[in-house]
Amino acid sequence: MYQTTAENYEIMTKLSSDFEREPLGYIVFQIPDWENLDNKLNKNLFFGLQLIKALPYKKIFNEIFDDDENEFEKMIKIYNYVKTNYSWNQTFSVYASTDLNKIMEIEEGNNADINLLLTMLLRNADLEANPVIISTIDNGMIDTSFASISQFNHVISAVEINEKVYLLDAIEPVSYTHLTLPTKR
Repeated sequence: MYQTTAENYEIMTKLSSDFEREPLGYIVFQIPDWENLDNKLNKNLFFGLQLIKALPYKKIFNEIFDDDENEFEKMIKIYNYVKTNYSWNQTFSVYASTDLNKIMEIEEGNNADINLLLTMLLRNADLEANPVIISTIDNGMIDTSFASISQFNHVISAVEINEKVYLLDAIEPVSYTHLTLPTKR
């Protein structure tokens, strides 16, 4: 693999820590671990809690689905629907900027808005879909020795169908729908 610039090798080292004030006034800092970070994201109003809200998806599904689609065809149709009908405002974030129902009305949002909406629509079609946080090249490489949300700047959607995982990014107008991870072993 070739890297285009030396900056691609930089690792962001912004430490994020939680702290608690002890009764005697001491402050105890705790560096979060990956499980703690995952739990915080799942409980966050602008990330995980977005994925449990009700969305008005039936009209969309009636418009794009036939009666006999398999899971892969459903995934492609939902992915293409979101790519075609929602505009990215050129802002990267791990968090949604507003409620997903509002995004469905205004049809524009940041990358998290659009890809969390994609994930939710995929789930409503009974597909196994989950958001995945990543870091773009411009944001730097992830240092796995500590868990910090500041290392990430983008959300995509992962869908598992027949033991294959498809990674989808609906903000790119020209992107591949067949990006897959190796099969499980």
